[in-house]
Amino acid sequence: MERSVRPRLEGLLAAARARTLALIRPLTEAQTRKRPAPELGPILWDLGHVAAFEAAWLLGRAGERRLPAAFDPFARPRARRSAEELPGLRETLDEMERVRSEVLSRSRDGRLPLGSAEERFLVRMVAQHEGQHQETILQSIDALASSGERTGPPPLPPLPRLARAGADEDRLTFGGGRVVVGTGDREWSYDNERPAHEVELRPFRLDRFPVTNRRYREFVEAGGYRRRDLWSEDGWRAKEDEGWTAPLGWVDDRRGPGVVRFGRREPLDPACPVERISLFEAEAFARWCRARLPTEEEWEAAARGACGALPVAGGLYEWTASPFRPYPGFAVYPYPGYSRPFFTGEYRVLRGASRAAPPSLARPTYRNWDRPERRRLFAGLRLAWGDR
Repeated sequence: MERSVRPRLEGLLAAARARTLALIRPLTEAQTRKRPAPELGPILWDLGHVAAFEAAWLLGRAGERRLPAAFDPFARPRARRSAEELPGLRETLDEMERVRSEVLSRSRDGRLPLGSAEERFLVRMVAQHEGQHQETILQSIDALASSGERTGPPPLPPLPRLARAGADEDRLTFGGGRVVVGTGDREWSYDNERPAHEVELRPFRLDRFPVTNRRYREFVEAGGYRRRDLWSEDGWRAKEDEGWTAPLGWVDDRRGPGVVRFGRREPLDPACPVERISLFEAEAFARWCRARLPTEEEWEAAARGACGALPVAGGLYEWTASPFRPYPGFAVYPYPGYSRPFFTGEYRVLRGASRAAPPSLARPTYRNWDRPERRRLFAGLRLAWGDR
């Protein structure tokens, strides 16, 4: 098995690296050193962190896997990631290549064992981790381009068009009962996806498709951003402090409704899913529709086919009503810093997989999470009805 799986694992690493390099190829070193937005660090930090993470987990010795302080996300939270203490872009890319070359060398001469599920998981984790940082890099490129920087052509495919989204006949119905959520898989899934366990769900209905720009624009035009009764206390405060009047990037001028993505204005396609909204905006829209956001358990039950077909990879993440919490029986694996520090109640779960994410994350059990005020994510929403 080890011999047959090795080329596939090396292929995962190669595909992740090829995409990272393609994303940053149009950028100048100065652009990689900039802080593109208050909630983002320099792209150069992400690149250095990717190399350090791979070295720690695939070259480091068990029990001694530590990231250097400059690339430790807890020692250097985003607000403290200064490019001044980082090596140059060329030096960083050389380090990424040096680490990868050593990984491949050890893989091919047997010094990187792949005989167990745990060992294979580490390689998959490194590839998925690089893909997750590609999402952050894409957020940074979007922010740079929106501030007037030249960053090359848009690095993401367009969102799917959902012409029938919102029709009553496109709602899924679950009659209630016990369902399995989570997984026992130990070759792909992260610790927060485990273990598999049963939950009791009450009857609910769920939109088969995410909310479109057309539906969300009706909310904007109806004064949804001015109606205090639709917003939570924290949501209204964030909206007022930040001056939100529409989703991030939306414009309305003599050319009509449009959206600016990666520095380019394009017409607002009414059939595409709305994206780059915060949880607070998603909640307000749902209240306006006399609906709610699904819980993550409801979302996963639908994605597993409990009440019909729900595509997992719809082009964007979707906010849920669920705080990011450990499942019953949660166990840290393979290191405590991935999930456990975020089980504070401050973060909300997003489900699905955005077009910015690696394909391996497009699984029903994957749990993304972020703060409810974050808008720069490639995220939208889907509506649910019924008592929770």
